[in-house]
Amino acid sequence: MSWFKGSSLAGAAVAVASLAIASVAGANVKHEGTWPEKDPLVTLEVTAMPRTEALRKLADAAGWSLVVHAPQGVPLDIHVKQQPASKVLDILLDDGNYVATFNGSLVSIGPASPPLAGEAATPPTPPIPPAAGAAVSGSAAGPIPPIPPIPPIPDIHIQIGDSSDQGAHHATGKDRTVMGGNVTIAKGETTGDVTVFGGNVDIEGESTGDVSVFGGNVVLHDGARIHGDASVFGGTLTLEHGATVDGDVSCLGGTLTRDPSSHIGGDVTVKGGEDDGSEGAGSPSHEEHRGFISRAGNSMMNGVRLAAVLFVIGTVLLALTGRRMDVLRGEIAARPMRSIALGVLGILGGIVVFIALCVTIIGAPIALVAAVLAGFAVLGAMCAVLSVVGEGLLRHRTENPYVHLGVGCALFVALAAIPWIGHIVIVATILAGIGVLVATRCAGLLKRRNGNGGTSSYPSAA
Repeated sequence: MSWFKGSSLAGAAVAVASLAIASVAGANVKHEGTWPEKDPLVTLEVTAMPRTEALRKLADAAGWSLVVHAPQGVPLDIHVKQQPASKVLDILLDDGNYVATFNGSLVSIGPASPPLAGEAATPPTPPIPPAAGAAVSGSAAGPIPPIPPIPPIPDIHIQIGDSSDQGAHHATGKDRTVMGGNVTIAKGETTGDVTVFGGNVDIEGESTGDVSVFGGNVVLHDGARIHGDASVFGGTLTLEHGATVDGDVSCLGGTLTRDPSSHIGGDVTVKGGEDDGSEGAGSPSHEEHRGFISRAGNSMMNGVRLAAVLFVIGTVLLALTGRRMDVLRGEIAARPMRSIALGVLGILGGIVVFIALCVTIIGAPIALVAAVLAGFAVLGAMCAVLSVVGEGLLRHRTENPYVHLGVGCALFVALAAIPWIGHIVIVATILAGIGVLVATRCAGLLKRRNGNGGTSSYPSAA
């Protein structure tokens, strides 16, 4: 932000003037409840950020807890220094009529009813609020702009565990994402996209979108239909008599079993597995590519196994040690290349320490125990790395860390299936995990000496 720090005094004056003008425009935000007499001063610097995200950053800076019932709004650029938090709040909500209620440290924002602009038109007796777009009689304000509609929320259902008892909930074609459980689409039932991590899918009805399964099996019974693509990673895809897939079919590291009467409308790709319905299995071209496919399949299966272990470990750690996992995630997100470099140094240092302990009778058992604990710590740190990758891909869709971890593991599986590149990805993930443990002193578990001869833990984990 050097450009911001180096701005001229004239630029600063313009920014202050903009705040003053915007605060007048924010007069249509009504403050209710008991607001603090001393308004906290905040500093915000964001670029092209949705309003809901900007409101969250404002709440963090002011020390508020925030509940928002307002449209996301257009992306905003905000650069303010030491300004009252409530005035900045009014500026962010200057596109409509809202009520901001303060209760303790909790701020609740929602639409005002009736519109505040109508109340302020001809004080002290407020007139009946005019219709949207109609001019206010006796006022130079002109037409009152209508409140922008709330954008539709994506119809996505995410859950942990078996969803076979949720059939009535999805009868209208909603998307379904399940982690660590099975999905059953009953006959006559219609769903949208179906994504499953570590579970099976049993289809008798229809899916209007794509079906993607990581580490599980998919069975399409007689009359079942997938209007989009069907993809299985590390499992079996079975198409029984009368089953239909309108799009492409992909099986990576698994098996495709299809009845001759089943129908596939798009391309069929099977790597690292078998297709009992394919033709020309003994052709020269098939033999020429068998070695490559075998290597890709082995890489995929290794990636699936490792990703499954990482997902289970990561889920447990996020549930039990969320704060320390946040320390690791914050470090890898802030300095990824530094973490990889520290990972190389950490491996060299660990080898030296292990050898030094093994040369003594007392140190040998300690070295073995330390090696086991270090292995689990590295797996946990790798989970943090994959979670950060998933968060980078789904930052504006969901803040659920379990979903971030699942998407990171899925991407890890896909990249691990690519010969050579897969090995590089695995090594880089391991080095980043070791490096982030070194940088954070095992997420604050190891103490360090301070200047007074005492000890202190990693600050972020305190």
